Amino acid sequence: MELTITKGEVNAIAVSVNETSVNITQNNNLNVAVVPQAQQTIVIDRGVSGPPGPSAIGGYPINVAGLSNFDALMFLSNEWTNIPQTEITDGGNF
Repeated sequence: MELTITKGEVNAIAVSVNETSVNITQNNNLNVAVVPQAQQTIVIDRGVSGPPGPSAIGGYPINVAGLSNFDALMFLSNEWTNIPQTEITDGGNF
């Protein structure tokens, strides 16, 4: 803990405790209690993997490979697979 007390002009004192500054002038009455803070260490480990996901939806296998942004998951040939967005058509209804 670092405590500094600096006397300035007449009736002016500057107090600094761990980078917290307080200026005291003739018109101020101030009682300062300095209590050391307990040290607390928090560790975040982002390298822990979650549990594996399911290998089937509704009893049908999931076969996802070569993923790209905006792929859609579709049911095709008795399995769930990813289809690139560019291969999806609206069927001519729009």
